[in-house]
Amino acid sequence: MLNLKQSHPDVEQQFQNGNFTVDMSNKRFSAMSIDQAHEQMNAVIKGDGGVVGITESEAALTRWIIASPEIVRLLSEFEGHVEGVSDEHHEQKPGHQKRFQQHILSLMQVFQDVGNPFSDTCDELIAFDTNNVAPSNACSSVTTAHDIGLEQFNAFWNERVHGSVSVLTAIPRNKLSLFNCKAVCDVCLA
Repeated sequence: MLNLKQSHPDVEQQFQNGNFTVDMSNKRFSAMSIDQAHEQMNAVIKGDGGVVGITESEAALTRWIIASPEIVRLLSEFEGHVEGVSDEHHEQKPGHQKRFQQHILSLMQVFQDVGNPFSDTCDELIAFDTNNVAPSNACSSVTTAHDIGLEQFNAFWNERVHGSVSVLTAIPRNKLSLFNCKAVCDVCLA
């Protein structure tokens, strides 16, 4: 994939144009990867009974490979014409949209009441639902976790690439206080 631009510029251009998904319907956000669409098509063709023994006959397998896209198209067309069958996704219904909007407004209200948890104005780590304040060592764990992980990755990479450590050697665990339930619970109980 890294050399795709040099080795196959026409394929790379198709990726850049977004031609790597399949639209399963005319609804928004229904695109999926081509292999996933193919698996769905296989599931529709196989149905509940399955396709037992189809790979044992080359002629049957060839017919199935050639005919399956057309059968799926016909089934989809039929299902679209059946009365009472809704093709609408549950997230497109007004009730779901209204509930989602209420959740957003509720979250915005919490930000107004408590403050923005993503701003750098507070040095404490606070749980929204309980208003419990995590201990200071848990806060420092959150702020340094990325750097610790990056340092461990670099050590892992260098030791294994240069061959000083076996690839099968276990990576030591981090014991960050954030994940130490007792430290957090003691503060919550105090």
